[in-house]
Amino acid sequence: MHNPYRTHVFVSYSHLDKDWLNRFREIFAADIRNDRISYWDDSEIKPGDTWFEGIGKAIDHTRVAILLVSPNFLTSQFIMEEEVPRILQAVDDGLTIIWIPLFGTFYGPDTPSGLKMLNDIQAGVPITTPLASLPAESLQATLLDLCHKVEIY
Repeated sequence: MHNPYRTHVFVSYSHLDKDWLNRFREIFAADIRNDRISYWDDSEIKPGDTWFEGIGKAIDHTRVAILLVSPNFLTSQFIMEEEVPRILQAVDDGLTIIWIPLFGTFYGPDTPSGLKMLNDIQAGVPITTPLASLPAESLQATLLDLCHKVEIY
């Protein structure tokens, strides 16, 4: 059952992966314009806002959290110690997590230790095929499919 207070799509990402964030934002643009989703990433934080509080409030209102996972994401102290634990805690209150492997190794002996936090959650795309490994036309189709999955939740 969804918590009616949770209405947002929240995107967590490493600032080193901002190009990937921009791709997701482009995919969601029509849904945002047409009020099919209420989208939030940290670019919503304005000068003078308390950024830590802003991120916390956004997570509190999140229905679907999209985690753009890469080695950069997994080595970010803030993401791994603040954002991800808070997102995981909110699952019991109706938040759905869709984590997306962007690039790197996500299975086998070379799996980063930081990924253990997400081990029990099914990834949004096969972990054997991170987005960066897809040809352009497959990437676009995959991103559109992810957008449709978010609309369902």
